[in-house]
Amino acid sequence: MLAVTGWRLGWAFGAANLIEKLFRICLCDTFGASTILQEAVAGMLERQRLCIPPKESYFQWASKIFAENYAKLHKAFTEAHMPVIQAEGGFFMVVDCTKRRFNFQDLPEFQSSEETFDIKTAKGIVNEFKLSIIPFELVFMARIQRLS
Repeated sequence: MLAVTGWRLGWAFGAANLIEKLFRICLCDTFGASTILQEAVAGMLERQRLCIPPKESYFQWASKIFAENYAKLHKAFTEAHMPVIQAEGGFFMVVDCTKRRFNFQDLPEFQSSEETFDIKTAKGIVNEFKLSIIPFELVFMARIQRLS
């Protein structure tokens, strides 16, 4: 999908409660592909396969880089005593950070914030370690609230 730029561009205006729900949907949309986007990617992959030798393929290169980065992160989290649930068929990584204590958790702004522990920890990890993460709570909270 990296070679199909601009296909996910859009804007939304509306009431805060509607925009919040739209934001949650957009979080899922960043890693879920619509049918038309899948068709675009399939066409682009087919074209590349016909035009570029496999050794020169961006996708071969990118896949190798992603796998290497995944392995490095997996090793780092494991060594930091944060269990990793390994992805099958993708590069997502689920990491259990609940038993790990971070320095930023002692800061007054962390303690005083009304956000949930997951959200505060995710923001702290993004700021301190520059990792891109999505706390499970953002993806599943609306569904959990409906069930309760």
